[in-house]
Amino acid sequence: MNKRSSIKHFWPGLTLAFLFLGSAASSQSWTSYTNYNQVVKLAADPASPRLWGATPGGAVLFSWQDTLLVEKYDNTNSLPNVELTSVTVGRHGFKWFGTYGGGIARLDSTGSSWRVFNAIDGLISDTVTALCSYQDYIFAGTRQGLSFSNDADSWPGISNNLIFPNLQTINSIAQRNDTIWVATDVGLSRAAASYFISHASPSWHRDSAFGLSSRNVQCIYLADTITIVGTLNGASRLVGTAWQPISGLNGMMVRDIVLQGDSLFFATSQGIRLSHQDSLTDLTSGLLNSNTYSLAIDGLGRVWCGTESGLAVLQGNIWHPYHFNCINGSSCFRVAADQNNQPWIALPGIGLNHLNNGRWELFNSANTGYPLEANPSALFVDRTNTLWYGTWGLGIFTYRDDVTWNSLSSGLPPNIQCFLPDQKNWIYIAHWDHAPSNDIISRFSLSDSTWKTFPCPLITELRPQTLTLDDEDNLWVGTYFAGVCRRNTDGSWINYNTNNSQLPGHKILSSACENARQIWIGTESGLAFYDGNNISQYPRSLLSENITSIKVDRANNKWIGTDKGLNLITWDGQVQAFTQRDLGNTGSKLLSDKINDISIAPIDDQTDGIYIATEKGLSLLKYNLVLPRQALSVNVAPNPYRPGQDPYFYFSNLPSQSVVRIFTLDGRLLGTFHGPTAPEHILVINPEDIPSNLVSGLYLCHVSAPGFKQTVCKLAVIR
Repeated sequence: MNKRSSIKHFWPGLTLAFLFLGSAASSQSWTSYTNYNQVVKLAADPASPRLWGATPGGAVLFSWQDTLLVEKYDNTNSLPNVELTSVTVGRHGFKWFGTYGGGIARLDSTGSSWRVFNAIDGLISDTVTALCSYQDYIFAGTRQGLSFSNDADSWPGISNNLIFPNLQTINSIAQRNDTIWVATDVGLSRAAASYFISHASPSWHRDSAFGLSSRNVQCIYLADTITIVGTLNGASRLVGTAWQPISGLNGMMVRDIVLQGDSLFFATSQGIRLSHQDSLTDLTSGLLNSNTYSLAIDGLGRVWCGTESGLAVLQGNIWHPYHFNCINGSSCFRVAADQNNQPWIALPGIGLNHLNNGRWELFNSANTGYPLEANPSALFVDRTNTLWYGTWGLGIFTYRDDVTWNSLSSGLPPNIQCFLPDQKNWIYIAHWDHAPSNDIISRFSLSDSTWKTFPCPLITELRPQTLTLDDEDNLWVGTYFAGVCRRNTDGSWINYNTNNSQLPGHKILSSACENARQIWIGTESGLAFYDGNNISQYPRSLLSENITSIKVDRANNKWIGTDKGLNLITWDGQVQAFTQRDLGNTGSKLLSDKINDISIAPIDDQTDGIYIATEKGLSLLKYNLVLPRQALSVNVAPNPYRPGQDPYFYFSNLPSQSVVRIFTLDGRLLGTFHGPTAPEHILVINPEDIPSNLVSGLYLCHVSAPGFKQTVCKLAVIR
């Protein structure tokens, strides 16, 4: 048998520096998985057979000629924010995108260079809700008012109340005959463009009575002799000086309008309506979703529609839809990686997405028969590659073999808070009941499908939030009201709270185990850790005290999710910050600072994939575990090794989970030995465990471990 030991004294030996083998893994990189099927605005490119779309998941460039997605732009390739609200094509071929909280992004006419304009450049607000191109000018409707510019170096602004009293939101901007029209939530305003060009105070003409329609104007359509507004409740047409409602649209939010020939098309919250010769027709059939947002005319005169679920083109009277390969929602609540390192994500109200061979699959009640879109609470994949999906009020659902969905009946409270697998083929589950006194921890056996429960006698209202196991199989239960409870293997319980420990808060939101000894505990009031004896508050400043998720990678780096971004506590205690705006100067491309969950999956021997579920989508950081590490040295002793007098030889200063492979100089593998578990750092090798006798000569010892460069050292044998 292999003999492993942690001894302080051993034969004197030779300290050998690690030699680096092979090329380094790829540098850190970010990927954003967002929903870009919801096309809220469309703009036809006059210089090419393409459409530009603004979506909550970024910008899309679509070829109407080839009917394919040409490019998707998100925060990893220059957008300051993926949540887009508007798009327009300027006179010089520049594409302008309004963002929610990131200002304006401009792509040059060659499609190669981006520039961002925000409040620092004079924009009246970074939340841009509407854009319009007029001559050399760009007009931007924002949360605080109207900004405009013809050189992009300055952005004069007009506040909301000057445009329309009590104005809260600018929904759309249009221009005709040197007049700028502004659609707002309280009415319609217009002013001559000459006022803006001369930087004079505009004289506004305001309308707020649109017949039976709402005064909340969503869009404007302007032609030579036609003026129509879409509102929160139907649409109205300007006839002379009076607004007349368009019949048949009452009760619908009208978001966009286009004219094709002598027919008007209305994009509404209930589908597409066609108005032709005073007759209104429902043209919704064939769309992937009746919730429509935007319209555009391509170079062949065809009508394109942006919907909740993708694009569609009208050919004859038939819609031909195009659905992009992306996630089906923006708010990712839970994430888990399967055995193939592919993510599952839970989308509240939508269902489950799974990335399978490069394609995103959607699972919901329509294709499984189970209400997977309702109240997700917990998600993980066990060692058999079975997905476990916990819900609030509906219990547990499982999915395995890529074909079978089941509802797991336990008779226990159906409100599932979290799952925890152990090393013995068991799964621990935290249950909430409608009566807090019935809250319980259960354990399910994957071997025989039996259940066992663990009530906590110390706390009347347990309200378990998190579960963690240490190396002695003690179960740590983070609670909603009472701090942390630990169930020891003998069945006894201990409670740690703000009164008897340095726990910073009683509400536990997350926890994780490092090196099987140290427990990290995230609360609503800060981060704490248990060192084997005591709970202490983490002393260094993090992005937020609200610790929503904690995960530990293979190199013992701690990934700390908060409501204000992502912190990394490295293996050697350094703290880094990753935020949407890269406040930590780490090259961060995080989709959103509001983090709901984290999952970690190995990409290769040197890289871990950090999946981060946020309110705007799923971020993936491929984090190289090796590059941040300094070179190490290893002790091998005795060296030279003399089999006649030395019973064993040793490798010391080894990291956790290390693997030592011994080769002859001609490349024959003699044996593979697995290193110690932290905090042990010495591997003792009995020569009898090596099938071939070690003859005199030199041997190469290949050492690898998660988070370290692959290395070799030499061992001399003298008989």
